[in-house]
Amino acid sequence: MTSLEPGVFKDLRDLEDLNLSNNKLTRLKPETFKGLGDLEKLDLTGNKLSGLSSEIFNGIDDNLEWLSLNSNKLNDLPVNLFSNLTSLEILYLSGNNLSSLQPEVFNELPDLEILGLNHNSLTTLPKDIFSQLSDLKHLGLRGNNLHTLPKDIFNGLEYLHSLWLGENSMTCLPILPPNLERLILDDPNINSLYSSKFPSCGE
Repeated sequence: MTSLEPGVFKDLRDLEDLNLSNNKLTRLKPETFKGLGDLEKLDLTGNKLSGLSSEIFNGIDDNLEWLSLNSNKLNDLPVNLFSNLTSLEILYLSGNNLSSLQPEVFNELPDLEILGLNHNSLTTLPKDIFSQLSDLKHLGLRGNNLHTLPKDIFNGLEYLHSLWLGENSMTCLPILPPNLERLILDDPNINSLYSSKFPSCGE
């Protein structure tokens, strides 16, 4: 399957779980998911999506809790892509071609607990990228091209328990959340840590 027409699922108003993984979808048109007001889980893993319209999730009410876009070819995320998915708790974006993210892209996801950004091409992240994710518990940044991160990028993530940062090209670390229970840091390039006694990288 390579494409879907807008409204193709509109008569399935009671549908709660939609699995479209491992197809050959290259593009999704706006309102593809129109009418799926009860949808709680959407799996788009393993397709060939390189871009998404900011209107792609229009028609899905705020019941969606689980969304996977893992293993596609995404290069960019529109700033308003997730703006109507305010109940989303789990978001997987690993295994794409993302090299940068806009600062506000996750701002409308107050209930997000798991965010996977592993194995992309990220070189840096905006300082406030996670500032609205106060409920975040698990964050994956493993296997990118990160050299440094803003010193205070994890400020406010009081519930963050697990953080994957390994397999990057980092030479230093930001201040880490105090309640971490699991830190995966298998990166031989790291040679200094931020703290009250350590300057920011490059300073």
